[in-house]
Amino acid sequence: MVEYKFDGLTINLRYDGGFLVSAATRGDGYTGEVITAQVKAIKSVPLSISYKGLIEVQGEGMMRLSSLREYNDAADEPLKNARNAAAGALRNLDPGETARRKLSLFCYSVGYKEGEQFDTHRGC
Repeated sequence: MVEYKFDGLTINLRYDGGFLVSAATRGDGYTGEVITAQVKAIKSVPLSISYKGLIEVQGEGMMRLSSLREYNDAADEPLKNARNAAAGALRNLDPGETARRKLSLFCYSVGYKEGEQFDTHRGC
């Protein structure tokens, strides 16, 4: 199995009844930070999906280099790199700042899907 390596911040999205109900960082692998308001400011994150059960999707919140350049062109204090810019935008308390950084989310895995068990990496 080969996957792209993204350099951002891992995000877990939880949908219930077809609606985004929470988003959290991976944290230490067991406990993360709740970042639902910040994630809702990312345009590529769907606030609703067609699946109506409980499902958790994992992805990477990141800032494209073109967005970093655009942000830095207008910033009083430029950001040093895209990875830290994404992590800072997602872990701050201002969803407006998250939106200004024009982050993207790339989902790559289903961690939990109600009524299904995944036995292999390829299955999820």
